[in-house]
Amino acid sequence: MKCAYKLSNLESLSSINKTVLAADESEANFPGPEMDVDFYRVVGGVVVRKTEAEIAAIIAAREAEAAKAGKDAVVQQHIDATARAKGYDSALSCCSYAGEVNTYQTEAQRFISWRARCWTAAYEIFAGAQAGTRPVPTDAELIAAMPVMNWNV
Repeated sequence: MKCAYKLSNLESLSSINKTVLAADESEANFPGPEMDVDFYRVVGGVVVRKTEAEIAAIIAAREAEAAKAGKDAVVQQHIDATARAKGYDSALSCCSYAGEVNTYQTEAQRFISWRARCWTAAYEIFAGAQAGTRPVPTDAELIAAMPVMNWNV
């Protein structure tokens, strides 16, 4: 059912909590404060629900973003674990040795380069999944696709 509501000059889409007329001219309750404003648009001052295809695309984009956020955490955990395996507290701790001449400087610089390659690979994978040219990888597949850290190059 399509709903429409005439906006006054002082109202915004996100502030509406009113009764509206449905397409069949019967009264229908407009979604309350919990409404998802992304599912509506204003056309000629009238609030109109987007099509189901548009809403499905919005939901798919949100799900892809949520999946990417989870995968970001997987990559970061892998990077931190790699630094910890070498005796550092975290990736940040390892990177902090890169700026000054010290025993760990070369190792830290290698780590920073490797970390950048990991994120480059991860974002290429994310872009492919978002474009639909590849499936969203499992956590294990994502880690397997990361470059190998070689501390002794």
